[in-house]
Amino acid sequence: MRVLKNIVFFTLLGLLCLPLMQQVFKPFEETPLSGAYNLPDTVPLTLNNWASGQFQEKYSPFYEYDMGFRPSFVRLRNQLYYWTYHKSTNYISVGEGDQLYAWNYWAPYWGLDLVPDDSVAARVNGVVLLKEKLDSVGIPLLVVIGANKVRYMPEYLPEDLQQKERLPNNYRNYVPALVQAGIKVVDFNEVFSGLKPEVGKAMFPNTGTHWSAYGMGMCLDSIISFTDRRRGGEIHNLSVNGFVRRDSILDSDIDLSNDLNLWYPIDRQQNLFPNIEVTKNGRKAKLFVIGDSFYWNLYQLDAFYEVVDSSSHYWYYNNTDIAFDGTRHPVEEYDAVKLTVESDAVILLATEANLHLFPFEFPKEFLQKLAGNKKK
Repeated sequence: MRVLKNIVFFTLLGLLCLPLMQQVFKPFEETPLSGAYNLPDTVPLTLNNWASGQFQEKYSPFYEYDMGFRPSFVRLRNQLYYWTYHKSTNYISVGEGDQLYAWNYWAPYWGLDLVPDDSVAARVNGVVLLKEKLDSVGIPLLVVIGANKVRYMPEYLPEDLQQKERLPNNYRNYVPALVQAGIKVVDFNEVFSGLKPEVGKAMFPNTGTHWSAYGMGMCLDSIISFTDRRRGGEIHNLSVNGFVRRDSILDSDIDLSNDLNLWYPIDRQQNLFPNIEVTKNGRKAKLFVIGDSFYWNLYQLDAFYEVVDSSSHYWYYNNTDIAFDGTRHPVEEYDAVKLTVESDAVILLATEANLHLFPFEFPKEFLQKLAGNKKK
């Protein structure tokens, strides 16, 4: 009996020491958790830091974050929570039929990040002033509103979120204001709504928040067609001729299911992929796009590289330039006025989750830069 007790004791002791061994020696390879996880800062171990308690205060969260097998423990906890409550432990809402929704797309649908009317008017006026300056040098401006999965199919939301759209909200305020001000707007919430009777829920992947490849193709079609018309047929043409249904293969299709951090990921349902025809009757379009990740999604389409020139620029939230190869640079390294004049079109792209940031301060900064250049 004593031998058995010793075996049990040392076995339990060994199991308790395993996380420490993993943290120090890392004998087992673990897949990192998906999502934004930043390693907490620490301070050097000194006599003063130890005596003041600053070292202990900083090291404690660092140790918890860096603990051995932490990703596995987090996934285990999340999996048990999902099996028990059919819910996530973070910003993701699990709807009927394993439709996943991001909270930051439901909140604006319900008007929780409402921008005051006077601010909307001021920002729209900034876009108008930007358009006037671009018109004076022959550069067209297009505003694209990406589709919101919550708005497109609220019927699959969890029961506690199945509430009617609450007014006012930014989407209902911005789009009419932009149109009335003479800004060309392509609203994919409206476009998707018209397609819903035909395609149903497949316009969005069940495991992601971004649009399907078919939606991406339609967006690319709209941008290229707009640019080509304004450039008199100088650039390659592109058209989306229907769609096919097949298994999801795009990375953006699983952005939400990845962030659930489960042991057993949710199955992807079939999605829509565009039939794209490219007519090479000119040159590639040189675009200058300021917007969110819905434009970045277009980088996943092979046709994108056939019609968009690699010298184009995409400013993610107007703070980071992301090249075709994923290289990133601060936008301060570039001259926005020079890039604009060299482009075939300027595109402002936003979705409902970030309309409270629209137009990302770009018109204001552009006009200030333009005024500064004239003074030189």
